[in-house]
Amino acid sequence: MATILLIDDSELVLDIMREMLRELKHEVLATSDPTEFMRRLRSFPQPALAIVDAIMPEVGGDELITEVRAMADPLLAQLPFIMATALVDQKPSAPGVLMLSKPFTLDELRRAVNFALGGQ
Repeated sequence: MATILLIDDSELVLDIMREMLRELKHEVLATSDPTEFMRRLRSFPQPALAIVDAIMPEVGGDELITEVRAMADPLLAQLPFIMATALVDQKPSAPGVLMLSKPFTLDELRRAVNFALGGQ
């Protein structure tokens, strides 16, 4: 299916999301480090989607998305994002970012990923 880059500051959440995405037949690149996240974005093949945690100690999801979209690489500037959050009323500041409330089910994750990748 697709290569998905995932960042969350919780190793437990990373493990769970990695397994859920693999169950959905996606290739998963996962990290808890923002610097590693940015490095993996530039690697080949580039991911088709990024799922970011909204609140992390070093940098938040909104900040990462803004940084990626400001890059000179036109492919990365168009990268779809899902922001996962445990906060009920949180909204992304970047346009076009899909929100996914934690905790979520496998079916909710499937629908969010399919929508973000252009399928309904």
